Amino acid sequence: MNNQRHKIYKYLILALMTLIVAIVIKSLTQATVPQLTFLGQVYFPTGLKFKNTEVGGLSGITYNPSRKIYYAISDDRSSKASARFYTLKIDL
Repeated sequence: MNNQRHKIYKYLILALMTLIVAIVIKSLTQATVPQLTFLGQVYFPTGLKFKNTEVGGLSGITYNPSRKIYYAISDDRSSKASARFYTLKIDL
């Protein structure tokens, strides 16, 4: 009788582990798609200067909602000026 209980426990543990693995695999394979909302666009003219530095090579932008400003990073690799980022107020 004791041997039969061990077999039942083994099968129950194996079934439980299989269920847990299946749940973990399913949760890991479900992709979430980020939502993007197009707010508008702003064009900066070629050769635009700010504090005697040509603005250009803006590769990344992020928004700080508490300050209501954007941060943009320049990726011109310091060929036109030192590495820099800009703070922007953009009316979209």
